Amino acid sequence: MSIKVQCPGCQAKLSVREDNAGQAHRCPRCQQPIAIDGKNLAAAIPVATMSPATGAPRVPKLQKIRSRAGRLLKWVLISLTVVCVAIPVLLLSLIGLAALIKGSPANSQAATSSGGDSSSGDGTTATENLDSSIAAYTAPVIETPQVDTAAQEAAARNQEAWRQLALCDNRYERLSRESPLEYWEAMRQGYGEIDVRNVDLEFAGLVEDYRTLFLDHANTHRQWAQERQPLVNVLEGVPVPESFAEGLVIGFAGGVTMQAIDELDTRYQNQISSLQPRMEELRERESTLRATMTARHGVPM
Repeated sequence: MSIKVQCPGCQAKLSVREDNAGQAHRCPRCQQPIAIDGKNLAAAIPVATMSPATGAPRVPKLQKIRSRAGRLLKWVLISLTVVCVAIPVLLLSLIGLAALIKGSPANSQAATSSGGDSSSGDGTTATENLDSSIAAYTAPVIETPQVDTAAQEAAARNQEAWRQLALCDNRYERLSRESPLEYWEAMRQGYGEIDVRNVDLEFAGLVEDYRTLFLDHANTHRQWAQERQPLVNVLEGVPVPESFAEGLVIGFAGGVTMQAIDELDTRYQNQISSLQPRMEELRERESTLRATMTARHGVPM
């Protein structure tokens, strides 16, 4: 036999068998735990609200969480009220107190000592003096630094020109040992490829002086090779003597040729040595100019 009970959670009417008396069940609709009272089968009591020891109702966990959240919200609202209301009121009170101190009786007596009005010695009132002070006040001008784009571009161009010069100095190091003529020709051409447009005039002049010196070196080596090669060819083309007399003639001619080659080498080596002071002067000038342009443009060259 079944009886009718009502869920205390969703108020749904349920049918429960008599032999389930004294047991706990869940509502099929809201899943609320329900205890069926054995004495009165028509009474349904929520299990969550009963204490297992005494049967006294206890506060559900959700209610505790809501109560704690309510207290926390209350303190948050109080804190916001203090920040938004109490602090501005305190600041206004301090401002008013300062205004009262400025308008104290001592100051009022000094203002009214000439007959009771607030006019100054030149006939102007305090309000007029305040208005004139406000009108004469000028707000300070805050200057923002301006970026000089043209100066930055000039610095970048000069930096790039110095970088190209360093590349030329390191690019042909091998040729300086293998073929001096090719080395000086390559250096002259490499310095000619440096972009000296819109760079400092001193730098462009330095590059041009280097190219002139390189050309002098290349011309000296070229003339040396042109004069030396025929003499070398003579020595290489000497036939093997077939007799003692022919050997004496060939030996005498070879000795004269060797002496001519030695004299030629000495003369051109002296010419090349005479170009060395110019190279040292340009190196010193380059070092000084690099420091000057670094200070001028504010970037390392």
